[in-house]
Amino acid sequence: MEGQRFFDLRRWEPAYIDSVIPGFIGKEDTRRIFLAAAATFAPRHHLYPIPSIQIELSKVGTQSALQQNTGW
Repeated sequence: MEGQRFFDLRRWEPAYIDSVIPGFIGKEDTRRIFLAAAATFAPRHHLYPIPSIQIELSKVGTQSALQQNTGW
């Protein structure tokens, strides 16, 4: 489960708004490290971009069933 918090924050941002961790302690071989300000990201990064080929494939006539996520 390590390393999943970044993706949890992206998916569930409103639920995690009060529980953001400013850093974490990791273990690399035998020494401990503290990574401050581990991850910050812009609001547009809460969703991945939809590949343009998928948008093209979703077209029915001239109307596309998919629209690109905001900011992409």
